[in-house]
Amino acid sequence: MTNFAQLVNEDLRLAILRYLSGFASYTLSVSMLHRALVASREFHVTADQVMANAEWLRDTGLADIEDLGRGKFNVIALPAGREVAAGLATRRGVTPYDPSQG
Repeated sequence: MTNFAQLVNEDLRLAILRYLSGFASYTLSVSMLHRALVASREFHVTADQVMANAEWLRDTGLADIEDLGRGKFNVIALPAGREVAAGLATRRGVTPYDPSQG
C-alpha cells in the first residue's frame, strides 16, 4: 500500500520536472527550486528533500545534477523528464501529469 510520504514525493518529483521544463535551459539550482516549491504553497519541504528527490530523478534518468562546488547544485531536466512533465510519458514514482487538468 502507498503511504502519504510516498505520494508527496511523487507529486514533488512531478513539480520539480514541471518547474525545470518551464525554463529554456531546463535548469534551476536546488535553492531556486526549493524557493519556488515553497512559494507555490503546495509543498512544505526542505532543500534536502528537494535534493533527495532530484537525486531520485537523476537515478531514474529523468534529470541530471551538476555539482557547482561549495554545496551548490543545478538540476537539469533530461528529455525523458521533459516528456513526463508534459504528460507525454509516465514513470513509476512520479505522479502522472494530465495536461487537461492545467
